[in-house]
Amino acid sequence: MLIQDHFVGTFYDVVKASNSFNMDDVQYTVIYVDSPATFEIRLRSFGDTGKNVILINCYGHLSLQDVDIAKQHKFFIIDSRRPFHLDNVFANNCSILTYSNEIASWNLPTIDQIYMESDSSDGEDDYGEDRDLMVQQRIIKNAAKAEWSRKRKDIHWDYYSQTWYSIPSAVLLLELAHSMGKSNANFAWCAAVALSSQFTDSLISFHQYASICTDNMKQFVGKYGQKQKSCGDLMTITFDEE
Repeated sequence: MLIQDHFVGTFYDVVKASNSFNMDDVQYTVIYVDSPATFEIRLRSFGDTGKNVILINCYGHLSLQDVDIAKQHKFFIIDSRRPFHLDNVFANNCSILTYSNEIASWNLPTIDQIYMESDSSDGEDDYGEDRDLMVQQRIIKNAAKAEWSRKRKDIHWDYYSQTWYSIPSAVLLLELAHSMGKSNANFAWCAAVALSSQFTDSLISFHQYASICTDNMKQFVGKYGQKQKSCGDLMTITFDEE
């Protein structure tokens, strides 16, 4: 499911209640993964030691339904890569943090357009001895399923046809921390590096970079950064030559 905008009550407080943040005097474990195979290995090693798993830039575009998951595990996905896998969007054990103002651009389908309810309970005995009616109803059902499957393929194509990157996860987390009065210069620096990395790696356009600088990062640059008269609303990071 999607968690939109109000991340404190629907994400932070939920995870905090399970003792997951060191900043609130509770423990957490950070595990690095670099592939789906590594993710599954790390998840198995995690075992029953925790309930909530926060995935940062990890597995948002892959289906968690294909992974052997313990029943008690609840996943929170914070990922800048789009689109998210639809299995994760509609899964009950998975919550995706995102901003509501970008969802309209996803071409997000409804759950009934992607997943068909099982009709295995419909038995042939329901029609009694009227075999002709049974055959007729079966033909109608099969035709409806075929049409639904055709439309589903078109919807899948529209949803997955393009890939792009949205606001960096570090920027989202910085804004979340700031909303609780927990932001600091280190958080702001990490967000600035993440945003600059997206831009220099050509994952986002200059327009996206400038918009995020102005709409999301400006207040933090003004609060924690050095004043630079020449940069205006844009944020600059200077690197020494190696």
